[in-house]
Amino acid sequence: MTNPLSTSDLVKFQNYLEILARAQLGLRALPNLEIADVVQQTLTRAVEAFSQFNGQTEAELAGWLRAILASTISDILRRASALKRDARLEQSIHDALDSTSQSLASLLAADDPTPSVIVAANEQFRRVADALQGLPMDQRDAIILKYLCGLSLDELAATMKRSVPAVAGLLRRGLKQLRQSLNPGGGYE
Repeated sequence: MTNPLSTSDLVKFQNYLEILARAQLGLRALPNLEIADVVQQTLTRAVEAFSQFNGQTEAELAGWLRAILASTISDILRRASALKRDARLEQSIHDALDSTSQSLASLLAADDPTPSVIVAANEQFRRVADALQGLPMDQRDAIILKYLCGLSLDELAATMKRSVPAVAGLLRRGLKQLRQSLNPGGGYE
């Protein structure tokens, strides 16, 4: 059976990978590190290794790309701190990326999602990432740090150098715009 996916499908995951990388690296101060460069390195590695990809679905491709992103981030952190390659660090990053991906997919899910809602949320992870990328930077960063990195409102306010009410407003407006972009004409308010 031939693989229905090709290297051209990798580009569809650019925003998704950027959101995951931003969530993973957002709190680490690394000079001269651009998230776009991390994503580009990840996609380059994926293109070079695509013949090794054995999956058939976009969900499998997303998982494979997360593993490559984890390896890329691990290499960057290792170079930044002059550490030897550490399989535990890479696995830790991979686990964090998986968790972030699940958080991203369920960001707009109901409070008590059914299995079918969870499946539907997982199928739209790229749409959520694309919609997040369309938000103003402050709103996007607030949502990523709060919902994907798990910061409290106080931590978020300190990180963003804003008041708690200002950060709460960014979150409220960002989530409203995110829901509207994912469900145009829908009932989110």
